[in-house]
Amino acid sequence: MAHQVEDIEIHEGNDVAIPITIKDEAGDAIDITGFVLKFEWSRGRIEKFSKTPEGQKSSVTSSEITIDVGTGGTLTVFLDAVDTAGKAGDYYFECQATDTTSKKSTTVNGNLDVPPSLII
Repeated sequence: MAHQVEDIEIHEGNDVAIPITIKDEAGDAIDITGFVLKFEWSRGRIEKFSKTPEGQKSSVTSSEITIDVGTGGTLTVFLDAVDTAGKAGDYYFECQATDTTSKKSTTVNGNLDVPPSLII
């Protein structure tokens, strides 16, 4: 699996769906059927971040991450309004994939910007 850096912006207190595509070194989407996927975020930026997660989503513990294999290695991370309510600020995120042979890889990471919202 290839490593990617992406920056994401979502608004405080909104329900959002974040699509992420897992790719190989050639840049092609890979089949992620059977993979365990984790998405975590913490305060800070990619250059310096807290090791204490603010939030976590996993394909193992619930249906918080859905997998859309039909369109290629795409997963969707769903954040509910309560996940970001009162959490305007700068964050760092990582998405980790564990393949069917138990190989773990941080496939995507970057900055997660949550600007304040007037209406929450």
